Amino acid sequence: MKYHGTYVSTRTQIDQLVRSLRPLRAAGVLRTGGWTESMNRLGAVRRWGISLAALVEMGAADFPGRVALIDDAGTLSYAMLRKQAIALAKSLRGRRTAEGRDLESLTIVACNGRGLILPMIAATYLGIGVKLLNPGCSATQLRNTMGEYPSDALFVDAEFAELAELAELPERGGAAPADHTFLTAEWSGDTTGRATLASLIDEGRTTFRHVELPARPVQQPTVIMSSGTRGVPKAVVLPVPRTPKPLGGILDALPARSGDVIQLHVSIFHAWGWCNLQLALATGSTLIARRCFDPDTEASDLARYGVNGIISAAVFLRDLLATVDERGLDASEVRYVVTAGSTIPPTLVNALNERFGDGCGVVCNFYGSTEHGQISIGRIEDLLDDPTTAGRPVMGVRLAIIGEDGAPVPQGGTGTIYSSNSMTSLGFLSDKDSADVIDEAGRLYVCGRADDMVIRGGENVHPRTIEEFLLTLPEVRDAFVIGHQEDIVATLDAYVVLNAEISDDAINELVLTNVNEFSGLNHIVRVGALPRNESGKVVPRLLPQT
Repeated sequence: MKYHGTYVSTRTQIDQLVRSLRPLRAAGVLRTGGWTESMNRLGAVRRWGISLAALVEMGAADFPGRVALIDDAGTLSYAMLRKQAIALAKSLRGRRTAEGRDLESLTIVACNGRGLILPMIAATYLGIGVKLLNPGCSATQLRNTMGEYPSDALFVDAEFAELAELAELPERGGAAPADHTFLTAEWSGDTTGRATLASLIDEGRTTFRHVELPARPVQQPTVIMSSGTRGVPKAVVLPVPRTPKPLGGILDALPARSGDVIQLHVSIFHAWGWCNLQLALATGSTLIARRCFDPDTEASDLARYGVNGIISAAVFLRDLLATVDERGLDASEVRYVVTAGSTIPPTLVNALNERFGDGCGVVCNFYGSTEHGQISIGRIEDLLDDPTTAGRPVMGVRLAIIGEDGAPVPQGGTGTIYSSNSMTSLGFLSDKDSADVIDEAGRLYVCGRADDMVIRGGENVHPRTIEEFLLTLPEVRDAFVIGHQEDIVATLDAYVVLNAEISDDAINELVLTNVNEFSGLNHIVRVGALPRNESGKVVPRLLPQT
């Protein structure tokens, strides 16, 4: 895996660090206290760097009894989160690979909750590299990813264990895609004779209790799969932060405070969810992370726990708002709702601002990507003024709008976003993203994607990926797939030229099994030939209307 650096000038980084101090203090990331407390915090950072392990150490020292995590398995205080993460780290430290060396990397295929979070924290106690894979991937995608990025250990939700086994790698002699495979929880499936997260933690407290953790482990970059904006998801290498200033850029735009109750609707195995896990731990907040979004459950949690912040996407917020209204629940404790991942309709922004909080506004809009990290944030006041804006560039971000001639466009002009910052991925920089504009107030407007990607359930779905799969079927001679994104509802239509008869249900079943669960086709239209231009490209306007 080859890394490259991202150029952000020393002057810019120093400026970002200085400017981040105020929001970091206001949100409780930089906490005051006595001499002992201050030395303990410095000691945690000196030993584990800016990592999940350091954040958990500081949280357990400052707020041992405060609830750190609420998930489908129950609650964990900061003190208990630390104990379980250390026990898991010791258990992993006590194991060896088939070659007899220490574990150096692990892959996690899991939904939100402790089954995903505890292995991530344990890895930072050891300096082990982590790769987060989307459990919605097909066995084919898992096979390709694990083959390209093998790991020494695999943590997988029990319900996805069979999927992981289907991804067995021929280059490893048909063995599992890691020397050790562990089940994160017994949600479903047969766990007989298999090591689980709970059994590993128990072993860390007993068999491996005397195992010493590394004195000063070198933190490793985190690998997160992109959402597939450009097609097949790719592994994106996220750098290890050297200071807390990246969080300062986000907290500068959010009214987050220490001790908040934060409801997370987005997946932690995506960069935005990964970022907010760190934000919650850094501020000593309580994170509600359910395995899957369910509007009734989330609405009940909102009222029961007095949620202060919601990290979400438009499609989830629409359903949450409808459920809160239908049940007449109190949402007055909410101070901020951050949406990301897809365009949020102005009508939904206005409805959330009226219904949640004190009625004076709660919605913020985050714009970024897995590769680039944070780019801009629309503050509450920005969206009250104009609910279509993506806000202003985050501190420390280099941003330019480039026209078709390769030159920066004037203010108000439309072009393509190019950006970088200290947390831009080590694997990508300035990838073409969209046609966009900056207004006279310095606010960014995202006009659309550079391709025909659509968003379903918070996941990016690229029609070309489905199209390429359809062309592998012996029954299909030619195919074209097009996506339609209307408001927050996306549809996918396929036009196929067949060699042999195959039913719509059979085609859809094959797509869901071999691409992913978000790629189901709404319409499948059989045609005698696809209308193509002189260069061989399909002309969508000449296709039959669905």
